[in-house]
Amino acid sequence: LLQPDAPWAAQIDGARLIACSPDGRLLPLAIRALAMSKLRRLRDDADIYERIARFIVAQPRDEVEAAFRSLDPAELAEWAGRSLCEMWLGPVSDERFDCGAWRPALPPAALAQAVQAWLAGLDGGLGLASLLQDHGNSLWWLIEAVQGDLLAGLIAEGDTDDALLAADVSRMLLGAHTAVVTALERRAAGSDDPRWQRALAGLADLHDWGARSTQQPDFMHRPWPVPVPAATQDFVRPGSAGFRLAVAPTALAGCVLGMLLALVAARRSRRRERWFAAAATSLGLALVFGAEWGLALADLPADPERPAGGIIEQTVIDGVEYGRTTSSAGRYQMFAMVPPVDACRVVTLGGSSVHGSYYVQEEAFAAVLERRLRARRPGAEVINLGVGAATSTEVRSAAMDALDAGADVLVLYLGNNDLEHLPLLADMRGATAESVGALSALAGSRLVRLLRGALGSAGTEDAPSAEPGEPLMDDTPLEGPRLQALLDVAATGAVRNVRAIIEEAQRAGASVVVATQLLNEEHCPPGQDAEQPRSCFGERVARIAERAVAGTGATLVDVPAALHLHAGGPAGHAYFRDFVHPSQLGHAVIGEALAPSVEALCAGR
Repeated sequence: LLQPDAPWAAQIDGARLIACSPDGRLLPLAIRALAMSKLRRLRDDADIYERIARFIVAQPRDEVEAAFRSLDPAELAEWAGRSLCEMWLGPVSDERFDCGAWRPALPPAALAQAVQAWLAGLDGGLGLASLLQDHGNSLWWLIEAVQGDLLAGLIAEGDTDDALLAADVSRMLLGAHTAVVTALERRAAGSDDPRWQRALAGLADLHDWGARSTQQPDFMHRPWPVPVPAATQDFVRPGSAGFRLAVAPTALAGCVLGMLLALVAARRSRRRERWFAAAATSLGLALVFGAEWGLALADLPADPERPAGGIIEQTVIDGVEYGRTTSSAGRYQMFAMVPPVDACRVVTLGGSSVHGSYYVQEEAFAAVLERRLRARRPGAEVINLGVGAATSTEVRSAAMDALDAGADVLVLYLGNNDLEHLPLLADMRGATAESVGALSALAGSRLVRLLRGALGSAGTEDAPSAEPGEPLMDDTPLEGPRLQALLDVAATGAVRNVRAIIEEAQRAGASVVVATQLLNEEHCPPGQDAEQPRSCFGERVARIAERAVAGTGATLVDVPAALHLHAGGPAGHAYFRDFVHPSQLGHAVIGEALAPSVEALCAGR
């Protein structure tokens, strides 16, 4: 079952079997499967690697160490090298680097030393339990140690372009890895090419990989049953209904009024040409906004942002039509496309916090919510369509699939990925905050989409790129007023997409619950948004939800209030694994907080 060519569901079953077994002889298989899952040879799925990691941690320490030492050195180098090439060297070089021709290899002694150093690093702090912390990523310290040695080998022996590519990848992936820095210093000492010095300078200001790899997390979330009493109150925010001016007709009216005023002024002014120019400009803008309004009324053009196939694919088994999730980042689920008559089908939508990254499926808040609903309504079901790193545009596409699958209630919990995505694009060479912001703003224009579709240019923009031998990312990340403006653009795009989901759901007869997010308040205390706009955006995320819901009739659930009530104050590390992702306890509280509102909506159907 735990083979790369096995079906996704079979791999999950294999992980379930290992997790249920006390047999220590399965350790070598479990370690291989954990590594293959993290390296995407198996599915990178918490229902696989999390169960396997829990099995490994439960075994005696000496047996686990012996199993790691028995890893085949050549295979370990191959695993690390293939992942490095397919995820970094190939994409960063725009596929110039030939992954098929590269044969990653290191001396067995070097690999054995990397394994021994990694095991020694587990002696302090959490020990083997660190495999359960942060997405199982303590295993990545071993893989990254090997990848650093492989990159150092490319720098020492490759041609100039490959060596500079390896240096850039190390800067983005590993930081100042000792072996990479040493190889760069030696290569730069024998060359007058200024690119070597720039590569060294790029690494000089980065964190030291060795120090980072030995850091222990401040708080450990081991898997355990989390008792959270059922919520006896709802957390619906009052006053979510409001008045919203439609942008296109309001702008059209303003432009027409401006044109009329300019024409009146032109009759009385000696500088008529300036007023006529102002009137002509207003007329042009009026035509643009009029066309935008007309296209909106006609619901044209068809939304191009929904990919073919989407997140749900359909299959027929014994004459019954089923849906199953297709995204490698989503949860594997299968369900009848036509719900039972007495069922209430709830679908949760969002990014990794909805997906339940770091936890098995039954520990995500969608499963908590389903258990609560079924206690009173056995036919209720909750389908988790959360996808890691999904932006609001991708969530909007998933929502359309959910409605096609007969969703009665959509639960939206999102906002932060949009705020991280646009600044990251702007940090790439070949892109500016202005260009990224303009493209994002225009993506919501029906007129622009219609023209691009007619010209055959939809979706053909080139991704930001760098000149050969130059770093892919800018030396200095975007900050200051330009960053704040770009975050405003991202927030506006998220609001637009959430409103579109609400409107489409209401046309389909479904209800919508929008949950406000909270960030770890020990990491981001209230008021930190302006000081740390790259990592603290709790206030922006709350405003996205409030603006999106205003005037729509959708339900706004105040998740921060529920977390504060349970915590008896600020909600910190006990409720979050990091700065944004809920812990197991956080998922339990969120699921219970959503339950009263969702129960009421299901009861009304």
